[in-house]
Amino acid sequence: MKYDITKEYYELFQIFSPDFPEFLHEFLEAKSLQRLAHIGQNCGTEYTKFFDYKFPANRLWHSIGVALIIWNFTHDKKETLSGLFHDISNSIFSHVWDYLLWDVETQQAAELYTTDILKSDETIMKLLKKYGIWIDRVDDYAKYTIADNPWPQLSSDRLEYTLDAGIYLWHKTLREVKRMYNDIIIVKNEKWEKELGFQTKSVALEFARLSILNDSSCFSSFESHISMSFLSEILRVSVQEKIVSFSQLYNIWEADFIQKIYTSKNHKLIQMWEFFINLKEYTLCDNEPQTSKYYVYSKTKKRYIDPLVQTIDGAKRISQIDEDFKKKIDTHLHSKEKWIVVDYERNKM
Repeated sequence: MKYDITKEYYELFQIFSPDFPEFLHEFLEAKSLQRLAHIGQNCGTEYTKFFDYKFPANRLWHSIGVALIIWNFTHDKKETLSGLFHDISNSIFSHVWDYLLWDVETQQAAELYTTDILKSDETIMKLLKKYGIWIDRVDDYAKYTIADNPWPQLSSDRLEYTLDAGIYLWHKTLREVKRMYNDIIIVKNEKWEKELGFQTKSVALEFARLSILNDSSCFSSFESHISMSFLSEILRVSVQEKIVSFSQLYNIWEADFIQKIYTSKNHKLIQMWEFFINLKEYTLCDNEPQTSKYYVYSKTKKRYIDPLVQTIDGAKRISQIDEDFKKKIDTHLHSKEKWIVVDYERNKM
């Protein structure tokens, strides 16, 4: 691999697919994909003091991982490329863009411009022509059930970020990840569609519990929600103050944006950014607070996975055969929503 990746990710890629196909190397030369190396995987939360990530991760590495998983199970170029491209239209800080566009509960706004960005990248378009692939076969990974599918099914996208978060957030070993990954096969789900599933109940349950841990303690946690919400306000103010334009949020690196904040000498933006990177505490309220402090309601997208496991009676959801896990899902889905308050005066924004 000639791309600048950590040792952990290099070894993770080898688990996902010992065969790294040459055509992927060609597409990875595209500027639109290279930009993803400068967009963090964790939607800006890595800049706060809330989480202790073991090592940095970015959207390019995630996209490569998704592509390799798809390739490993399908050996289909179109499906593999759709996975490689699935985050190509992410703005800086990824799903913070969804907060900016009031799409917190579905978080699909970050994928709005995939087709436009693919069409504007000369390298990608030349390579698609070389391989005889029409753009409408690779611009939406939801067309392929192994790549993407409705919640709470298991897709290559969800598999990748669940396993890599297990390593960089919960200190799972590569050996543990390999054991889970090697248990996966393609099965037929309730709709008789192809879906990734497990051969062994205990492994499926281990993975399913990891998915709920990721979601409850990170992805949809109070810490993530307040971080991403406040960061979306920083983006809004930066556009409002003409530090950047909306279109630039799709073209620049996160480091460039941060530099623009400081070189702008805009006191309000610098103050907001400094507050953001020092975020480490908040308070919770059952009712909407009567305060001038910044606050937000905690309702957001839930990202748990209820994978299939092969049984003598066919593939079953783990929640169908494990009552304790079903209770965990119910508890997670019905966790009480709160108002989250941080110590920042709204009138400063």
